[in-house]
Amino acid sequence: GFKVTVMLEEAENLPTAASRWEQGQEWQAGAELLATLIVTRRDGAVHESLSAARTRHVAAPQWKQSLAFYVDTAKHADMILRLVLVLSDGAEQTWGLLRLPLAEVVSHGEHQGWFFLSDDAGDPLRNHRGDAARVYLAFQVHERVAARLERQLADAQAEIAYLKGDHVSELRQQLDECRRDKRLLEATVGDLQVEFRAAKAALVDAGAGTHLALIAQVEDLHVQLRAAWVAQQHLANAPNARQKQYDDELKAEIARLSRPGGPLDTPSSAPATRSEFGDGKVTHTQEHATRGVPSFIPTPLGRGVLKVVVVEAANLEAPSARCNPYCTLLLGMAKKQTSVSHGNSNPSFQEAFTFQAGSTPGDLLVTVLHRETAAHDEYIGTASISISRVANTPGKATDEWYLLRQHADARKGSSRGELRIRLAWIPEGNSDPGSPNRF
Repeated sequence: GFKVTVMLEEAENLPTAASRWEQGQEWQAGAELLATLIVTRRDGAVHESLSAARTRHVAAPQWKQSLAFYVDTAKHADMILRLVLVLSDGAEQTWGLLRLPLAEVVSHGEHQGWFFLSDDAGDPLRNHRGDAARVYLAFQVHERVAARLERQLADAQAEIAYLKGDHVSELRQQLDECRRDKRLLEATVGDLQVEFRAAKAALVDAGAGTHLALIAQVEDLHVQLRAAWVAQQHLANAPNARQKQYDDELKAEIARLSRPGGPLDTPSSAPATRSEFGDGKVTHTQEHATRGVPSFIPTPLGRGVLKVVVVEAANLEAPSARCNPYCTLLLGMAKKQTSVSHGNSNPSFQEAFTFQAGSTPGDLLVTVLHRETAAHDEYIGTASISISRVANTPGKATDEWYLLRQHADARKGSSRGELRIRLAWIPEGNSDPGSPNRF
């Protein structure tokens, strides 16, 4: 099984209300666009349905929200994104569709990009200018721990069987050679025993004092007989010795495969649970503004603790006259949030957070939003902070101002304000400086 996280970013070139509305009916003010993610089984039944927050920007909506679900490609068939126009009287009309096979989503792993929408009939959806309507999605696919371990174990067993097959044929050849040498040596020992008995009998008949040459010959034959007997014992034990040597090599190979990071290595972390994403409903606390989360090739830093203090913000571009800003912090799959500062475009937060980071933490994404209502918040901007630069000076705090952009990529969009962040990276095993407010 797999856990799939879909980052629902934005859409563009959607038809306007006038171009899609039936002739003779007037457009109703207050209509909203609803995005619903549906997972179907192979028999066509609905397995799961998740909805994002509604938006009134019908032609070019921006959600910047994440939806997560668990799938089994053997049981589930498609992922359907359905855009529905909800009128003020509660009536609904399909505004656009996107159908993706789950097997294709899982096989691509982590990926992102624009996907073209279609209408109810399956034809490409276009606006009044003829531009193709499309939606930007980013996917994260994580294999369940049990399935990953089973696959790694099967790979390791196949490798061990391959190594064992090579050694078995070699051992059989060596065993045949030992048996042949043993037969030849047994015949030699038999001949030497006959010569020894004959020489001993001749010595007894002739007398020890008069035949020194026979004594020397008997002693020489005795030495040769002893050497032949030792060689025979060595050959008799040779197959067992070679088998023991092979067993030792096989154990060493298994130990190599079981070392940290090897195919048989069992992750220490517990398998992901559904509670990480709640009941699947997305609220304003799950919003983020990253198009590149997580970093695809992060720099290995070693495990550690990231201390973060959200100090203050300045010159925020409020979507309304009264600005109620708050911040969300995202590092990998860990998320934190500050309190809401009501009626202030230059808020002072002074709130501290701690992240337990792995060997490749990626970037810290800090998003500022405006609290409008409990069901709908307005996006202000995002700052992307590289943890690699902070980790180059472990234990030393940085205190800097960061520009808020409309996109997580700092090269795109104009500044939406500034955010002051204080950071410190504490490698695993180093002494903890204490509360983040103290550094």
